[in-house]
Amino acid sequence: MAPTKDEQQTGEHAATTADKGTAYREIRAIHDKDTIRVYQAYNENIANLAIEANSFEAPLKAGVWSSRRMTWIKPSKVWMAYRCGWTILKNDPNQTRVLALDVSRSRFEELMMQAILTSHDFKNSKRGRKCRNSNVVVQWDPERVITTRREGKTSVFTKALPDVRSIQIGLRGDGIQALLDPTFVLKISDVTEDFRNAVSILQAGECDASSETGDQESHLLVAARNALWPKGECENVMKCSGELSEILKINLRNQTENGGKAALSKVAPSQRQMQQTMAKNDVKL
Repeated sequence: MAPTKDEQQTGEHAATTADKGTAYREIRAIHDKDTIRVYQAYNENIANLAIEANSFEAPLKAGVWSSRRMTWIKPSKVWMAYRCGWTILKNDPNQTRVLALDVSRSRFEELMMQAILTSHDFKNSKRGRKCRNSNVVVQWDPERVITTRREGKTSVFTKALPDVRSIQIGLRGDGIQALLDPTFVLKISDVTEDFRNAVSILQAGECDASSETGDQESHLLVAARNALWPKGECENVMKCSGELSEILKINLRNQTENGGKAALSKVAPSQRQMQQTMAKNDVKL
């Protein structure tokens, strides 16, 4: 698939429908009428056991995976790359493997009906207290796209789209228990090599940046994209019921909350705030 003119100009490319005309909040994922795909990073032991058993029961029984720790899943593959540093750039042994979880779409939607959204006054608000007690917490973070540059020490070949949000789903309690249910988690796949193959292309291109032309950069992005999605999948918008859309506050961009864009920046706390506030629950973001 050839890059568009906008992608050539901005150095951004991702197999997602997120673009200038995208709703501020919507669920974009690889999905069909029966399943939706989400991602999570794990250490080697958890990944190996879960893949072999196609279940988290095996790492649970081995004592390397806990059903009492909050965990976060996400349908955006580029956001997962940003979070785990493509599995190799952050030197975190707990994020060296990425698993794709194909989960039941109907059960996923039922789970999302229980969600509490984080708020800007997370620490002290009534909603914050609900979040701390909720089995399902949803946080909307800026969506990310692939770039050919590191964009600082933490962005690792990704760039935020400030006017587009990506859903992050925190699970604890009964939410975590759902990950042990074979009627919910239908298939577990190891997609670690997708991330490593993509970032190796980006790293090689970074070395040649001094002689890189716009055309070369565009082809580099397409090559990285094809490596990250080797089967040509695309994260399309998942249509939600009106009731679920209201719960998740899925909306059109910029003008639907408290009068506009300025207010939208206050919707969610930073992940650092989440970590500090939920530390007593041994939260893992």
